Amino acid sequence: MEIIRNEHGKLEALDLNISNKPTVRQLYSDLRSLRLFPSGTMHCPNDTGVEYTLIFKSGKKVVLVAHADPTGCQAIKLSNGQTLWGVEQVGKPFWTLLAKLIGYPDDSYLGGV
Repeated sequence: MEIIRNEHGKLEALDLNISNKPTVRQLYSDLRSLRLFPSGTMHCPNDTGVEYTLIFKSGKKVVLVAHADPTGCQAIKLSNGQTLWGVEQVGKPFWTLLAKLIGYPDDSYLGGV
């Protein structure tokens, strides 16, 4: 699995390879357990514009790419066309594990604020 973040404000660019299979499986499971993003008009908190690209692989084959926004509406756009909602307690396990993989003490650091 690869985690990529472009430089954004105070956050430096990031490109990590994660090889711990149980941890990658858990993050993938947490991601897939999120509900679909609701349709219609949304009023969301401030979005800082930070985005994490997660590339899930099986060997060298890409299984799924997710573009995860930890701020604002916390939308996660998948390469299969779905958009998931990582909001509130439902999304907490996903964001917490992502933060841990990056080396942050908790998910509040993901947005770079």
